[in-house]
Amino acid sequence: MSAYVIFIRERTLDQSELDLYAKMAGPSLDGLTIKFLAAYGHQEVLEGPVPEGVAIAEFPSMEEAMQ
Repeated sequence: MSAYVIFIRERTLDQSELDLYAKMAGPSLDGLTIKFLAAYGHQEVLEGPVPEGVAIAEFPSMEEAMQ
């Protein structure tokens, strides 16, 4: 059964830390079967604070999502 992960970036406090994370994030997913269903596109926020970015990823199983 597929599992889904929602990544929410609320706000950036330190751009240099975000840049470092961005360099490391891609390679950390190597070898995993992951499909990004949405990534940092247009958002229509109905209530609550507007995040800087949102991504939704699909994994084949909960076990792979937890890796």
